[in-house]
Amino acid sequence: MDNGNVFMANNGEDLEGVRTLLRSVRHPGFQRDIVAAGYVKEIEIDGKDVTIHFSPDTRNQYKVAQMVAGIREVLGETGRFDQID
Repeated sequence: MDNGNVFMANNGEDLEGVRTLLRSVRHPGFQRDIVAAGYVKEIEIDGKDVTIHFSPDTRNQYKVAQMVAGIREVLGETGRFDQID
């Protein structure tokens, strides 16, 4: 996979759409979103399952948990995915 552009069509799905949704998730205490901050390393879609390879630059588990909850919320609201990892 090209690390320069990890969002590509996968089984006909638009990974750019997932990336756009993830832009609404902010790092707590900062104005930057998790995509702009470079925390989203890769997105994989397999049918109704989506995996977000997420690597935040904080050890604060509370902030990490908030960002993970934000990811699950924005992707869950679509009704598109059964499994969000």
